[in-house]
Amino acid sequence: MKSVKKGTLVFNILVLLLITKPIIAQNANPTFCSKGIIEFFKIIDILKQDKSPTEEDWNQFNSSPGYKDLTEREFGKNYLRDLMTVAFKPSEQKNKNVIIDKYKNKGDYYMMFAEGTYNSFIESDKYRADIIDFINYISTPEFIKGVEHYVSEFISNARFDSTMRINFIVFDDSRGYEQIIIGITNPRKYTIEEESCLKTIWGSIYFPTMLLMAHESFHNIREKQIKLTDPDPNSGDQRIVEILNSIEDEGIADQINVSRLYSNEGCLSHSNDAQRIIQEQKYQYAIIHSLDYFLTEISLNESLKQDLSKTIESIIARSGHPTGDYIAKTIASQLGNEELKRISLNPFQFIISYNKAAKALPGTPQFSETAIDFIKKLETKYLINK
Repeated sequence: MKSVKKGTLVFNILVLLLITKPIIAQNANPTFCSKGIIEFFKIIDILKQDKSPTEEDWNQFNSSPGYKDLTEREFGKNYLRDLMTVAFKPSEQKNKNVIIDKYKNKGDYYMMFAEGTYNSFIESDKYRADIIDFINYISTPEFIKGVEHYVSEFISNARFDSTMRINFIVFDDSRGYEQIIIGITNPRKYTIEEESCLKTIWGSIYFPTMLLMAHESFHNIREKQIKLTDPDPNSGDQRIVEILNSIEDEGIADQINVSRLYSNEGCLSHSNDAQRIIQEQKYQYAIIHSLDYFLTEISLNESLKQDLSKTIESIIARSGHPTGDYIAKTIASQLGNEELKRISLNPFQFIISYNKAAKALPGTPQFSETAIDFIKKLETKYLINK
């Protein structure tokens, strides 16, 4: 009898278990899909034999739920393909630094995350069984109720239904698109101390993923509820409205998971992510002063709107996460989470409420009345049913 390679056997078991999961979950809300995980391991098992997947193999990977959105909306077809190839194909592993540096040189997202994504792919191969257990756990009705609870703290009508689809993939990040993407690499990536804290305070080491799903679900639900008129692309307002909307969207969502987990009292407060967040927050005093300056200048001279809005876009890092987090925390500290919930569908009031809160905190940067008046004009112009 022909021997079966261990990797192939593990993959076959993985496929069997994961294929049944979406079928079971069809009767629950929301709908789960893990086909992307199957396609990922299918590809890397070919690469590990020092073989090249066919174009059809890659097409199936790129078109699988979750990866399809990342490929079409963000990365194109080569980014994940290149990283997976140098991570798992023995004859290509010598090119690891060349490929990673190529993407880092593109700047922005790639510079921050290319190497981390490569490392997370390597890590994921060691934790296939944990990924299976993880998906079984987080697909339960009890888990989803927990997700709904944390979303509902910051937005009204935060109910899941069968139209909401959650796609699980192997990736070191997640997205709150129309079809939510939850990236998984190593469900047990925490230190002994972090695991102990999570179990003691929150009852499970998977609690961060409950909050992550709530974070991405907040984006999904908010996108369906928010009522903004799209600015004319030629008006110069479009980029500004998009920036303000993204700052609020990410800032409030970060209160669901980032503030709970990575603050001084959080279970993950000593992690690398926590240190990065601390560094980002140190820059927000200058960022908000700059944002105020540019909005004031635009208000006084609208002919500068196109150019200065591009400058604003360049200083707002990571789609508004750091700045939004700073603004949301300031609001919550003075006006409470209920205020964040009240204004969660109004990115203009997010800045206005921040200014009210900032006035009660000496040394906290504020927006000028000129900038606030300009934001109020945008609110009148673009917010529907204010």
